Amino acid sequence: MATAVGIDLGTMNSVIAATEAGKPTVIPNAEGSRTTPSVVAFTPQGERLVGQLARRQAILNPKETIYSAKRFIGRRFAEVQTELNAVSFDVAGPDGAARFEIGGKQYAPEEISALVLRKLAEDASKFLGEKVTEAVITVRAAAELQQVYHGLGAAASGASDRLDQQPGAPQPGGPQGDDSDDVIDGEFTTHE
Repeated sequence: MATAVGIDLGTMNSVIAATEAGKPTVIPNAEGSRTTPSVVAFTPQGERLVGQLARRQAILNPKETIYSAKRFIGRRFAEVQTELNAVSFDVAGPDGAARFEIGGKQYAPEEISALVLRKLAEDASKFLGEKVTEAVITVRAAAELQQVYHGLGAAASGASDRLDQQPGAPQPGGPQGDDSDDVIDGEFTTHE
């Protein structure tokens, strides 16, 4: 039987939960922690590390360890100049878009966040003993970023998704601010 989960995609840490015996339960990741660092690293051997393993290598490999990717989602290169001073990895601006430069390749912030979402779903599947096929993903975002986050669910799953707003979040055309909660309801598929 397939399982639906809830994911809070955080800037620094993320968490995944499911309903067990009628109660919401936070699912530990493969390392046994209830939160997963929202960090992705690329090793010199070409391996991608996500979560705690990625965070651990940040000191030895700071240029190829991406953290706070969510701060760059939906933003142009010219808009992230303040953030550039706070990160150790390279950020490029092809065609004005903010991209992470790792090993000669460029990655969109959404791609990096999608890797975090995939890890959460895979760890939850192992913990629950059944495949996670649907997820509701909450993110803190301004209303103008709704379409960007809509695409994030598809990037994480390779499947179509839809965007649902949580009650109280700004509606398109209404007041906008950084304190709204957007909810992405998407389907996960595994790619082998």
